Amino acid sequence: MIQQKHLYLFIASLISLLVSCSGKMDKAEYAKWVKDYDHGLHAHIAKGAYIFDLQYLPPEYKWLQEGHGQPMEALPEESPIEYYILKVGFKDHSIDLIKGVSEDKNVWEQRAYYFSYQFQDNISLEQDGKHYPCVMFHFEKAFDLRAERNFVLGFAATHAEKSILVIDSPAFGEETIKITINKEDIPTVDL
Repeated sequence: MIQQKHLYLFIASLISLLVSCSGKMDKAEYAKWVKDYDHGLHAHIAKGAYIFDLQYLPPEYKWLQEGHGQPMEALPEESPIEYYILKVGFKDHSIDLIKGVSEDKNVWEQRAYYFSYQFQDNISLEQDGKHYPCVMFHFEKAFDLRAERNFVLGFAATHAEKSILVIDSPAFGEETIKITINKEDIPTVDL
């Protein structure tokens, strides 16, 4: 009886190993994998008073998030745009990104305008030594009490295995901010 249990455990382990080595995941596993910081598609750094959180959105992940009912074959082979979500906030989560530490409403309006329109001009994506400008930019206005803000970014880049988001913005001080995303060994997903 004990040998039979060991045999079943061995077979179950072997099947699990074979499935995991095949590189294919179901939708829920894939979504969890993409968001996991340990796999390189999601990065988090702190610079000065700010926290930057960058999430790369592989085409298959975007396909899942958009709720397409069509099979994966309907997805274009190479998307011309690489998508990212950048979340920016203060280390002190009680400070709103737009208001900052100022009590002046004019400063709030200037910061809101900057982050809504001009910030995209201070963002680029570096791949293999080339810089690509931000060609798709969306500032998500927060209607809740979150102090951080999300920016949806798109770049007409080459889909290299390593990308570096470069932020050279006066809003965050004089230091250039660089966030690295590694896109090696992205598993396939069963769609």
